[in-house]
Amino acid sequence: MIQRLRFYFRYALRNIQRGGRWTTLAILCITAGVATVVALRSMGLAIGDTLTGSIRVETKGDMLILNDRLLTQFGDNEPMPFQPAELSELLAWADAKGAATSTFMSGRNIQIAKTDAEQFGRPSFIGSYFIDPQTYPPTHAIRALDPPDAPLAELLTGANDVVISDNLASQSGIEVGDSVRVTGTRELYTVRGIVSAAEETSVTSLLNAFFGFAYFDLAHAQAVMNDEFAPNRIGVLFPDAVGEDQMLAYIDEVAQIAPAARTTTTVDLLQRYSLVAQYLRDFIVVMGLGALLIGGVGIMNTMLVLVRRRTSEIAAVKTFGVKASQVAALFFTEALMLGFIGSVLGLIAGIGLSVIVNEYGSVALRQQLVWQIYPEALLFGFTLGMVVTGIFGVAPILTAVRVRPNIILRPNENHLAALGILQSIALLVFVTISLGLIVGHIVRPSFELTNSRLSGSQAVLFSSATLDDVDGDDEGRQQDMQQNAQTPASLPSPYLLGVIGVAGTFLIFAVIIAILWLIVFIIGRLPSFGSVTLRLALRNLSTNRLRTATTLLALIAGMLALSSIAFVGEGTRELLNIQLNRSFGGNVLVFPLPGIPQAVVKAALDNALRDVDLEYRTVVSNYTADLHRVGDEPVEISFSVWDSDNPDIYSAQGTLYAGRMLRPEDRGQPLVALPLATAQDLGIEVGSHITIALSRAGEMQLEVVGITNASDNWFSGSNGLIPPEVIPAAAPSTVTMYSYQVPDEGLNQALTELSTIILAFSIDVSFLDGLLSRLINQFAAIPTIVGLLSLFAAAVIMANTVALATLERRRQIGILKAIGLKSGRVLRVMFIESGLTGLLSAGIGIGLSAVLIGLLSATSGIAIPLPNDARMMALALLAAALLIGWTATFLSARVAIKERVMNVLRYD
Repeated sequence: MIQRLRFYFRYALRNIQRGGRWTTLAILCITAGVATVVALRSMGLAIGDTLTGSIRVETKGDMLILNDRLLTQFGDNEPMPFQPAELSELLAWADAKGAATSTFMSGRNIQIAKTDAEQFGRPSFIGSYFIDPQTYPPTHAIRALDPPDAPLAELLTGANDVVISDNLASQSGIEVGDSVRVTGTRELYTVRGIVSAAEETSVTSLLNAFFGFAYFDLAHAQAVMNDEFAPNRIGVLFPDAVGEDQMLAYIDEVAQIAPAARTTTTVDLLQRYSLVAQYLRDFIVVMGLGALLIGGVGIMNTMLVLVRRRTSEIAAVKTFGVKASQVAALFFTEALMLGFIGSVLGLIAGIGLSVIVNEYGSVALRQQLVWQIYPEALLFGFTLGMVVTGIFGVAPILTAVRVRPNIILRPNENHLAALGILQSIALLVFVTISLGLIVGHIVRPSFELTNSRLSGSQAVLFSSATLDDVDGDDEGRQQDMQQNAQTPASLPSPYLLGVIGVAGTFLIFAVIIAILWLIVFIIGRLPSFGSVTLRLALRNLSTNRLRTATTLLALIAGMLALSSIAFVGEGTRELLNIQLNRSFGGNVLVFPLPGIPQAVVKAALDNALRDVDLEYRTVVSNYTADLHRVGDEPVEISFSVWDSDNPDIYSAQGTLYAGRMLRPEDRGQPLVALPLATAQDLGIEVGSHITIALSRAGEMQLEVVGITNASDNWFSGSNGLIPPEVIPAAAPSTVTMYSYQVPDEGLNQALTELSTIILAFSIDVSFLDGLLSRLINQFAAIPTIVGLLSLFAAAVIMANTVALATLERRRQIGILKAIGLKSGRVLRVMFIESGLTGLLSAGIGIGLSAVLIGLLSATSGIAIPLPNDARMMALALLAAALLIGWTATFLSARVAIKERVMNVLRYD
């Protein structure tokens, strides 16, 4: 047995060495797949460690007590502080437990703008922390990046000092020593230090991650900004580790002291983040599994070609008495050795690749991932590489087994062994079940977590609806509840779903490959316009259409992923920017705080902007009224009044369905333009008269002059439109917004002046655009890196495909060179062939992305444009496709083409 195994390994190793560059490329196929899996698995583990490793820092101890409230209106800028007695009692409770505490205020909308004698910087929305520098945070000492290693307590000295995060400093061009304006005061603050954004960044604090944060001395802010500032958060750090049961008891005790407060504990976050991390790990690996499958296909294609070239050798071996099972063992050993070498190289490449991949993970998580080598990821990638290689090595093994010994008697004839229909079906079923079980095993931890949560949720529901709440005569309902409690809901087996998912994916791939096979067939029949070189390239392209279609599919997947991300992301941003400027009537928006008289707000705004050049001023007031016609029941409807000095203000309020739009000269006239849906529901037409009843203003008669398409304006498209000075001043508005169109050169000054008003909340439209851009970058980070890795794996398999095509055409190449074709011309033929393959894959991938955007536009009613940045991405992908094809040809075909003609014709 030992001797037989030794023979298997020696024979396999000799064949791998004989294969030269062809087996090398097959090894690189599995290397690319394993490297992708190792890198993605490492990123998933790093994300989990990052989420769960900084819980105490995020919680500001073991427990964070919060006295937050829901915002009553957009722009509400007043955190709800603890009452003094309540705060004292909570601190006394924590002190009795021996815990360290830190009280601070957070949640206030703050803008910071760099300001000097010559210019204003652009205000930035940031997270704000009004703290006691001597006690914040209780978990560790925050030290600055600039000045290096300076403690936070020494930087906030009780004057107009502020310490900011490094991402805010880099985005706004702020340095230590600069003067800045802060929301709520006209006094200048001095930047005393810059700290790492990681100090306050987490998956739950996107504002800090995107735009940064600032530390202020709470005691000083009470004297300078607002004397009503008070803590609304308490970080509690217990002296000893606290178990889950003890933590629940502490939460109950806090609830008795401060019923309105809520708590966040390390136990809560650990459970939540562990769940998120597990889902992300499994999701990321499943997404990257495609690259490994591409590697398996490369192994299979290579071995199939080598089996066909070694038909006579296999027949001779069988003639010497080697059984079919032993031939299968020989080729299975060869496949495993290819997989082993490729997997080992993949582990090395995956370690290096994980450094790059972690950068994309940092963007997705909005936190810096700490790089390290994860043995679990290495073992995971190696095992998957070996298993996938073994699965895809079955087809070449079955092909080798079908070689008959008697063909040794006819060595000059071509003998192409092929699988039968039943064998092919059985092989497909085997591959589907095997890969499905792999996928099921990968996602099994996520399924177990989900099942445990479903079981726990159902138990909670059952316990909350006790049997005492069930009517005594409703025994059936009681029995059903008991049965449900005994048989909690659960998801199907992950292995079953894995098999079904793989089967469905293969079915989709089969349809796509069939379509691509047809496309390749048609391309092979295109006219060559008298060019022999083009004719040869087109013929070669369609020689092995199935392999070409598989290569196209691998390249198209990467192209489709990258182009879709670019097109949808950039198109959505551009569309939003256009729509926001049109819909709001300006590029600066101001939302007054609730409960403040509008006359007071308007006076404050006019005073703040007195030195700013403005193009247009607009006040948008929304009202709710009862609308009815004679004899009909009243219907509640919303109306908007746009009071503006912009003569074209109504052009963006929706396209007309019937009648006309309001005009500036309609001011004071009892007219109204209704949205189409309202008009159709109530049977109202242009020229109809309606009655609306407003709170504190009684009834009003209005004439309908127009009906608008409601979806055209995002902000007020579903509202009716009434001219200014029609609704009495006594009628209260539900929401009022001030909009200003400010020239670009005065935008920073306007925003800075507005940020000093504590009566209102101001933003510029570019802030929303920046927020959307960051969100798109965050959510697209992981799909982007998976697309890039898949494209890398596809490039390797294309190189392998070109190499195999060259190997199969050695006789053809020798004959072409024998009849006078130069090596350079033969190489040009292959360059054209690979170039056509690359351009075809890029064209299909980019075209599918454009079709997807078109379908999205058609179904959502929102036209997503194709911006210039996305067009540049499309051109870059086309260039990348050409580069991949030509590089693969240069590396794979150049050596074979340079081989001497007599050698090729003698041995082939």
